[in-house]
Amino acid sequence: MRLLTVLRTSSAMWAAPVALMLPVFYFIVGHGDLEAYHGYAPSVVSHTLLPDYSFAYAVVSGLSAWESGRLVLARVWESAAARSRYRIALDVLAPVVVLGWLMLLLPVAMALIVAHSAPTPAALRPLALALLMCVAHAVIGFGIGLRVARFVAVPLLLVIVWVLTAFSVTYDEMWPRHLSGRYPMGLEFGEVTSMISLVPHILLTGGLALGVALLWSRRATAVLRSTLAAVIAVGGIWGAYAMVHDWGHNAPVLTRQAPMTCVGTAPRLCMPSATAQNIMETREQAASVLERLRGAGVEPIPTLVTDTLQDGGTTGALTSTTLRIPLTEAVETGTVRSRVLNGTVRFSCARPDASDAYAVYMWASEVTGQGDIYRSRLTSAATSDAKAEAAVDLAAGTVSDIRKKSTADQSRWYARTLAHACEQSG
Repeated sequence: MRLLTVLRTSSAMWAAPVALMLPVFYFIVGHGDLEAYHGYAPSVVSHTLLPDYSFAYAVVSGLSAWESGRLVLARVWESAAARSRYRIALDVLAPVVVLGWLMLLLPVAMALIVAHSAPTPAALRPLALALLMCVAHAVIGFGIGLRVARFVAVPLLLVIVWVLTAFSVTYDEMWPRHLSGRYPMGLEFGEVTSMISLVPHILLTGGLALGVALLWSRRATAVLRSTLAAVIAVGGIWGAYAMVHDWGHNAPVLTRQAPMTCVGTAPRLCMPSATAQNIMETREQAASVLERLRGAGVEPIPTLVTDTLQDGGTTGALTSTTLRIPLTEAVETGTVRSRVLNGTVRFSCARPDASDAYAVYMWASEVTGQGDIYRSRLTSAATSDAKAEAAVDLAAGTVSDIRKKSTADQSRWYARTLAHACEQSG
């Protein structure tokens, strides 16, 4: 069949204006602040696709059922066709699948352009999954249209496929979200879709599609075709469920995958390359704080300062020589010095005594030249709490006395107060 004839007669042509308008509309009104992703392509792609999976799959399923119903009505299968059944199906399904692909590709391309982000193979994994799922839904919809009247099959598929895909993340059980063909979440900065998290979607929908395709074949008896189709479909469903039944809210992802830029030594400071425009100035600020703390006898002093933006949704391991803080956020808010200070002063317990904690941080802020800022912040926060005001006043008096002593005495006081703060809290 000629290409122009296929396009002219395909339902994909008259459905295209509305079908393509849906993802474009959702992108315009709901894409949010793409700058928040710092041009990180996996985040841009995954967040953009979230509302589009269900629309693309529903449209592909419904139009595929319409096309197969049209062939049934034309009695194509009753004629002695020179082409195979699969070739006939391919001819009518190709425009439908391409329409589904465009519904996914168009908003992703728009998002990458707006975010000034270059796509990478890893970033496009959720998109590749969606493109493959469109093919599977086309096969399933086509098979249903062969057996069910198209005026019944089309609206049912449009609604059912959309609901099952769009609402898969709302169920109390976690496993449906990992099987629907809709990647269940947008990726955080530094995260990349793991290949294993894509397999269950492919197993379930792909198994159903392969089973349906086998039923079209006339190369074996009906019993054999039905048996093989059932085995493949059930095997895909069971295999997919077995993989994800104990998964949590989010799918397994790879973390800390964004390119990093590092400068200097002792401390060595690392930030994502996407946000490292002022990394030298940032390191100077961090180094000045750490040098003053070292000079005051504070130990240990970190030799590596790294940005937690890279961690995605995970928490990096803490060591005495590594300081993990939100550097990108600190640069944006002008709080690099205070973040480094707060990260370097570490208590051995989660809830240290308030008076001791105030005194330690106040002393450290005085040492690093941030005393006025820290005192102002504490005073402002404690104005409506009499107990907190008393603790701030007590700390201020203690620090005033300690700052008059020698560096060695101040260092010993610092170590004792860190320990005492946790003894008091326990």
